[in-house]
Amino acid sequence: MKRILDLIPQKSSLGARAMSAGGWHLAMTIVQRLFSLISNLIMTRLLMPEAFGMLALAAAVMTAVTLFTDIGINRSIMREIDGADDRFLRVAWVVKVLRGIVIGAGILAAGIGLWLLPEGLFPPDSVYAQPEMPGVIAMIAISPILDGLASTSRELVMRRLENRRLVLLRIVAQLCVIPTMIGAAQISPTVWALMAGMLLGNLLNCVFTHLFLPGPRMRFEWDGEIAARLWQFGKWLLLSSALTFVALNADKLILGGLLEATLFGIYVIAQIWVESGRVLLNQLNSYVTFPVVAEVMRSRPDEVARLYRKVQTAVDFFCFSGFLVAFLLGPWLIDTLYTEEYHEAGRYLQLLSPVFLIMRYDSLGNLVLNSGDSRAVMLISAQRAAAICVFLPLGYRFFGIEGAILAAVTSPGLAVPYILSKTRHILGQRQTVFDAAIFGLSLVALGAIFALL
Repeated sequence: MKRILDLIPQKSSLGARAMSAGGWHLAMTIVQRLFSLISNLIMTRLLMPEAFGMLALAAAVMTAVTLFTDIGINRSIMREIDGADDRFLRVAWVVKVLRGIVIGAGILAAGIGLWLLPEGLFPPDSVYAQPEMPGVIAMIAISPILDGLASTSRELVMRRLENRRLVLLRIVAQLCVIPTMIGAAQISPTVWALMAGMLLGNLLNCVFTHLFLPGPRMRFEWDGEIAARLWQFGKWLLLSSALTFVALNADKLILGGLLEATLFGIYVIAQIWVESGRVLLNQLNSYVTFPVVAEVMRSRPDEVARLYRKVQTAVDFFCFSGFLVAFLLGPWLIDTLYTEEYHEAGRYLQLLSPVFLIMRYDSLGNLVLNSGDSRAVMLISAQRAAAICVFLPLGYRFFGIEGAILAAVTSPGLAVPYILSKTRHILGQRQTVFDAAIFGLSLVALGAIFALL
């Protein structure tokens, strides 16, 4: 495989590298999400809905502990001047390994804690009360340890916008995951089949970064000055990431306790479709937009506003298209592709569609982070977390699950005015007014649409 990857030509100019990286990552995300949706369709015919709910909740716990310890190592590698040096990469890898071990220990503790809780604490039909739940959470602790062991050559190729090798390796890993899950489901048609596939994917992605990506061989190396820089940039991200977890996962954690396990599993199916779009945009932001903007900020900062306008045009097309597809075609997609017991997910997918309109402002949040203002990023996350924690329970109290879903997807929009205020000095008054107008029109349109439903 390494010989094949070495035959891929490299490009030098920023524009060519950005287009290449964007194209490859778009292809990877489409292929990965296609594989994911195909495997999801197959697994829904082999497993009961509650299996998907249990894995989603365990993944939420893993995300919580992961984000609570996030100091932005990958972002530091991409934005620091010496981020491509061997010494910097090895020190960052040591920090990443230690962080992975801490995360794994935290998740294991959460699983043990759930196992020790007295029976009857949760509603008997909720996903929290399922007997497998503590074991699922404990087993998923392996995932962040494997991710921590992955070589920082992964971040190096992201910095250089040389993503083709990374894309191909991830697709190979995904091709191995699907038959593993199907085979495991034939042996044990439970949540453990999903877990087996996920952990195999983590293992392969870790091993591939060491074997097939260009970069220094990883070994223990320490430098107090580099570690201090990692902490200086990441200390605000630590709190920001914890708050981001709340903003992105409060719906799962709260609804997992309020809904019975089958209905929660159906909600997770709708979430999987929305997450396909979110993952695509997030990966393009992380693997293409962020390193491109970081390079422009390092070399010619006066061109950042022009670059943003080009990027945002593509982001807007994607977000508005995603909203229309989910809102107009969501019920039809679910009814066509899934068995009757999952059809309620079509209505949930329709209610989740506004998330795409809020996602257009994620690129502005990345612009704030790229400027080095990690404190402002923390405050953005705090506003989003506070909003969903207040409005989701209120939505459920007065309008049931539909009100809770709408509150969950629209609450992050409350942080948009603050985001615009933090990017105005970078983008200028005219662009800021335009972005504010788009936000206002989106709110009016959403209110009118859902009032007519």
